[in-house]
Amino acid sequence: MFGSRQLMLSIEQAHNAERDHQKNVNRSGEYKGYLRHLCQQAKQVSQIIAYIWRWGDEDETDEYSLKHKQNALDLKSYFEEPTSEIEKPGENLLRLFKANPKNADDKTKEANLLRAVFFIDKRGKSTLGFDNEQYEFPIFDIFAIDQQEDTGGYIIEIVTDSFQGKIGDSNANHPSFLTLSIPYPPRPQFGKLTLDKETLDNWIRNRKEGEYYAKNIYIPTTTC
Repeated sequence: MFGSRQLMLSIEQAHNAERDHQKNVNRSGEYKGYLRHLCQQAKQVSQIIAYIWRWGDEDETDEYSLKHKQNALDLKSYFEEPTSEIEKPGENLLRLFKANPKNADDKTKEANLLRAVFFIDKRGKSTLGFDNEQYEFPIFDIFAIDQQEDTGGYIIEIVTDSFQGKIGDSNANHPSFLTLSIPYPPRPQFGKLTLDKETLDNWIRNRKEGEYYAKNIYIPTTTC
């Protein structure tokens, strides 16, 4: 449900209508704000996947292309091996999502990888000034990443047979957690009928307020 493009389109339309008419914030507005918060998180995860697809098979051998390629391969490992401890499903991937690339004191590998996605252009130039207030880091808040039975949060799962994610109910093994399904299908072959590097570049750089999913249907619409 949550990862559907139709839902995000509805939220985009509501957001644009609210902005155009300069509505006051009220209870309904707070609810819409919460949905926008979720969709903004989803956009950022989708852009990470787009970055992996864009650079993971890069065949250029200049310095910056090689750096981006290595970053993409490092990021790929979090999605292909999201769990490092059986008792904490998705813990490895959550470590990436809890990094804060905006915080100069966060010098973790994960924070540096996110800086490569969101704040470094293809030629290695910093784009911190290109950011806006919408971009939220850590991508997941403490509630989502804590994974304590008394506080709840998310159980992460990667699905490889879908281009759309969803948030599902809890299960018997983890009744306090919602199940967060993130789509990570094989990348379609580049071509005019699917997608190309330019399409991925445009989505990675997209900072348009209220635009939460890529128009190209082959770029995963993820969920947070």
